[in-house]
Amino acid sequence: MLLIAVALALSIPQFSSGANGGTDGLAQTTADGAISAEMGFYRDTGAFTSSVSVLDGAAGSQGLNSDISYVLGGAASTGTSVVSVALDSTGQIVGVAVLGGNGTCWLERRNASPPSSASDAPTIYAMAGPNNATPPTPTVGCAGTSALSTVSAYTGSSTGAGASWDNPLVLG
Repeated sequence: MLLIAVALALSIPQFSSGANGGTDGLAQTTADGAISAEMGFYRDTGAFTSSVSVLDGAAGSQGLNSDISYVLGGAASTGTSVVSVALDSTGQIVGVAVLGGNGTCWLERRNASPPSSASDAPTIYAMAGPNNATPPTPTVGCAGTSALSTVSAYTGSSTGAGASWDNPLVLG
């Protein structure tokens, strides 16, 4: 009996980390979907949008998850189905942020224009907040405006971090 209790106790952290990984994956997929909706709008108009109603329509027309809601700029994402969206002043760069179930904020920044230098990628992926912290405490706001500011951290990265969700920049 003692052996079974020990085995169960050791397996609990494995199951809980899998649950967090699931919500992180959902947050990343939600961010990717929001970027896809923005790219659809960009192809039609030549600029990204920060209009919540336009994003809802663009997401629906592309067959993306219609259960996602959008908030603007400095308003923070409050969960895996809420995307915070911000644009730079030119309308050529969009930043999105989605709060994962464990409190990690997943940020994605997309530049529609060709990169101006080798250190500026078309898309930058980042995460903020200690993974699996109790309680989770992201050190940057989980807002689209935070995603826009990832370029300075990306420029300073020599490890290739930020090029994919598999190797995101770690902020905070």
